[in-house]
Amino acid sequence: MMSAKNSAIIPPFRAPQLYQQYNLKFDELNSRLAKVKKEFGMRRAISSRSLTGETRTFAEILDQEVEKIVLFYLRAQGELAQKVWDLRYQQVSDLQDLPLSMDRIDIIFQKFRDIGQNILDLLEYLDFNVISLRKIIKKHDCLFDQKMGSMYFDSRIGRNPQNSQLVQLYHQEGIRAIIGTVRRGFEDLYDAKHALLETLGGDVDILPFNT
Repeated sequence: MMSAKNSAIIPPFRAPQLYQQYNLKFDELNSRLAKVKKEFGMRRAISSRSLTGETRTFAEILDQEVEKIVLFYLRAQGELAQKVWDLRYQQVSDLQDLPLSMDRIDIIFQKFRDIGQNILDLLEYLDFNVISLRKIIKKHDCLFDQKMGSMYFDSRIGRNPQNSQLVQLYHQEGIRAIIGTVRRGFEDLYDAKHALLETLGGDVDILPFNT
């Protein structure tokens, strides 16, 4: 669990607890930095053969954490895309084949709203881990003379990153495409509701769904 001290610099984690096991291990990395600081003082950044026989640099340790975060993010994004695909396919089929009842419209609307919450949860997860990554690198640079902040980000999200997974945390084209499809789903439901009310002779001056 995150300590009170660390909670002051890392925002509360509001995404589902299921996601928590895939978070960047901020407390563990922070503890590692403190131990190496005590062992080596200002002479070096955490590197090879530290207290526990670690053979990786701190940057390499962060890369492994980023890999875990990105692969989970992509998996969750893929599951969301499948949900949206299935719901959108069913919605289009329903709109083409039969007039929808108000109850059916409301049911589909709620399913899109649930997906919208899933999207917000995933973006919360992403934001939390990007902030945690920046905070732990800042902590490293405060403790050691050898700075890694600019080097780490420039080499991984600069003009020509080499096999960097960090890019995925800053370019969310996939989730934007999912959001666009959900928005079109809401718009089609609004049109269907408008048409149904018009047919029934009701008030057609309705507000769009609150998304």
